[in-house]
Order: sequence, then structure tokens, then C-alpha cells
Amino acid sequence: KDLRLQEAYQKLAFDRGVELYEGRKFAEAVPFFERALKYPVNKQANAMARFWAGESHYALGEYDLALASYDALRNTSGAYATELYEQASYSMGYCYFKKQDYGEAAIAFRRFSGAPRIDARQKQDAIIRTGDCAFIGRDWTTAITYYDNAIRSGAADKDYAQYQKGLCLGLQQKWNEKITVLKALLADKPGSQYAADAKFQLGQTYLN
Repeated sequence: KDLRLQEAYQKLAFDRGVELYEGRKFAEAVPFFERALKYPVNKQANAMARFWAGESHYALGEYDLALASYDALRNTSGAYATELYEQASYSMGYCYFKKQDYGEAAIAFRRFSGAPRIDARQKQDAIIRTGDCAFIGRDWTTAITYYDNAIRSGAADKDYAQYQKGLCLGLQQKWNEKITVLKALLADKPGSQYAADAKFQLGQTYLN
């Protein structure tokens, strides 16, 4: 087949995959993304097909298959020049997080948050998730470092970072600092979904 026909086939297969993905038909979308790689003529299309195959597998809870797609994307010729190269790290972080492999999740989230020209909200989310990985690993000091970073950057989930920081300080028995952080949460966002838990934690702390 001539290159133009191959490229047309690739585009048609990819576009159909995206259409199915947007219709939340993830299992049906995957074969079309795979077909788009049958004739890997366009490097940008190759990267996009691998990324959206990964997203489809992720949506289906097939985290190992998703990781394989994202990894293939990051090793695809020309992928480094696309924004999807870094986006794959963000998605890989969530795959590892779902698999409860928090060490690998932290590596992926750190790699993403340290990259240039990425979405600010996703960067803040990756920083918070890195803190969560440390929290789960009982490394309270590292967790606080990342939660502080998110708080300073004015993350959308700043109240969550404040609450988690308060918990870390309590686990370190730094009662006065914990009280200060949780009071700041309540002052900054009285209607926070973490407000009730913060008040409970304050009450518990005053009893210490």
C-alpha cells in the first residue's frame, strides 16, 4: 500500500478509537488504537494511539496493560517532542498508585511534576500524590515537604494538603504545629469537605 493510504488508514482507525473512547466504550476503543499502529506512518499519530490505548486500559482497570502502553509511548521515536511524553508519566503515576506500588508511583509523579510546560493543575495534583505516597510509606517528613509545596503553590486541593500535613504533624507528636495548620485550613476554607475531620482532629489534639 502506498504511504498516503497507510496514513489515511491510521487516521481513520485512530479517529474511530477516540470516538469510542469519548462514548465510554473503552474495550471497543482499544482495538482501533492498535489498528492505528498497524501502519505507523505518522509519528504524532503513533504517540497518540499509544497514549489513548493506555487511557482506555486505565479506565477498564487494566493497569498493567495501561503501563505497557504508556511505556511504549515514552520509547516511541519522536514521542519526546510531544506533550504526551510527559502526560504518560502522570498517567503511569496513577496506574502504580492504583496497583499500590507507591514507590514507582512517586517516581512517576516526581518525573511529571519536574517537567517543563505541563498543566499547572496536574502539576499540583502530582505533587500532592507524591506526598500521599510518602504518607502511606510512613515517611512523614517527606510527605510534609510535598504537602507544603502544594499549599504554597495555591493548589486547588490546598485544603486536602493542609489536612494531610496536620495528620503528619500529629504523627510526629508536633501538637502545636498540627493545631496551627488545621486552624489555618478552617480559616482559609470553612466549607471544606475536610472541615469536619479537621475539627475532630483538633478536638483529639487538645485532649493530648
